[in-house]
Amino acid sequence: MVSAQYTFPRSFLWGSVTSAHQLEGEERNNTWWRWEEEGRAAPTGRAAEWWQGRWREDIARTAETGQNALRFSVEWSRIQPTPDRWDDSALEHYRAIAREMVEHGLTPFLTLHHFTEPIWFAESGGWCNPEAPTLFAEFAARTAAALKAYVPLWCTFNEPSHYIFQGYIAGVFPADGSGWEDGAQAAEGMARAHAAAYEAIHREHPEARVGVAFRQTPLSAARRPFPTDAFAANRLGRWLNDYFPTAFTKGRLLRPWFSRRAPKLANTLDWFGVSYYSPATALFTPQAPLWGMLKPPHNPVSEHGEIAHAPEAFRAVLKRAARYRLPIFVTANGVEDSADSVRPRYLAEHIHQVWRAVNCGEGVEGYFHYSLLDGYEWDKGWERKFGLWALDRETQARTKRPSAELYAEICRNNMMDTETVAQYAPESLNDLLPLSPKS
Repeated sequence: MVSAQYTFPRSFLWGSVTSAHQLEGEERNNTWWRWEEEGRAAPTGRAAEWWQGRWREDIARTAETGQNALRFSVEWSRIQPTPDRWDDSALEHYRAIAREMVEHGLTPFLTLHHFTEPIWFAESGGWCNPEAPTLFAEFAARTAAALKAYVPLWCTFNEPSHYIFQGYIAGVFPADGSGWEDGAQAAEGMARAHAAAYEAIHREHPEARVGVAFRQTPLSAARRPFPTDAFAANRLGRWLNDYFPTAFTKGRLLRPWFSRRAPKLANTLDWFGVSYYSPATALFTPQAPLWGMLKPPHNPVSEHGEIAHAPEAFRAVLKRAARYRLPIFVTANGVEDSADSVRPRYLAEHIHQVWRAVNCGEGVEGYFHYSLLDGYEWDKGWERKFGLWALDRETQARTKRPSAELYAEICRNNMMDTETVAQYAPESLNDLLPLSPKS
């Protein structure tokens, strides 16, 4: 077998992803908990008991397996439970988490909005409320003032286009929207909220690096002979992949047929986040474009058939992101796989694409695997298992999956070699070394 090493820069960040609502449990004052109580989604319950302190052991696990960063989020509804009250004890709780990360040699990477917001905010009109940018910026400023001593990397929104689409358009996330027009209004409100928060964070913490985790989904026509499906792919891509990046780099708000200038939104990114899972297809219908799973021939898909193993599509996403000429972080990349049968190959071949991007000078500075341990997966409840560690919700036991060992080898050594791949993901060898003998 030909031997090869794929080495990364010394400053490269290796981490995993967590978020507050997915792991904390018993958060009764945000929109998702109310959604669950209404029977529209499975209950989070105790989740992974991060609010009760189990974050300490999971931070230790992260550091022990060679990672040097951890992406986490704060829960707005804990920090500001009512419009006129701020909870300093909640801020101290998150400060303790960030401090613990630093003490374990981890770089804290903080997200302000990861799909949840206070009930009072939603009842005030949510992202369609003209005051939403001011409200979010004040929350950002309070959080930055409390955690600036520990947090260098700030993410205002996690996958904003996905959140708007799922909530205001598809109706499977909690939101009061009823279609594309409400979605467009909410998206503009969220875009202005990011710009306001960007300025607020920099006022409190001038050295902060602030960006957004953009979900990037390559789209193609579901039925290739149908030009209407190609049209649908183009329209959906304009919304899902381009709306927020265009707003925050060029100061333009995209609509289906035109764009509108919004110069105050331009140049409000210090880095560009890429969250990628899988390519997808688009199908034209008279009501609205639909999107679904793309299943490349001969490539595996996740156990629920929702994520395709398509690392070359990931490479194309990174190339596209490099056009914005900003430092890039892979803010999420992973596959749901309770048996851990697909994940080792997915992990090895997607990290190989990151290495290719680094060596082509595309500015990738870090990679965050989704996720650290099994968590609450929003409208999918607890069925999807993305974790490097499995979570038993009854006993709260954490069980390391084999892919966690693969990732640990890569993180500890700051490189991936063919010997490690042969041990944990041998089916990837011919893809990483196309000239090696077929076995």
